[in-house]
Amino acid sequence: AEKAAKGLAKWRRIAREASKQSLRSWIPEVREPVSLATLCELAGRADAEVIALHPRGAATLSGWARVCPTPGIGEVYAVVGPEGGFAEAELDALEGAGAQILQLGSTVLRTSSAGPAALAVLNVALGRW
Repeated sequence: AEKAAKGLAKWRRIAREASKQSLRSWIPEVREPVSLATLCELAGRADAEVIALHPRGAATLSGWARVCPTPGIGEVYAVVGPEGGFAEAELDALEGAGAQILQLGSTVLRTSSAGPAALAVLNVALGRW
């Protein structure tokens, strides 16, 4: 719990500092970690898109981003697995609930790099950049 709290504080600080540095009018929200069950619930919502990044995905995040984002999507959740990856049962549960399993690209990045790289792709796709 203490490690998770420190990590959350770190990412919130990074989001705040990066927002100030880039002169953004708002600070992106960094939420607390959620359970697999919560992600599955989110994947079932019509106004949300859950994307799990994993090499087993048949398509890439950038390919999905070119065709999928629409004004009807309220929230996009990019899920990056732990070092060592997701368990197959976790991916199966997410996919069964309606989540997209996508590759970030042809190479596997570390968890600390995959999240920011995915956010960059999504910012372009959603017209923020």
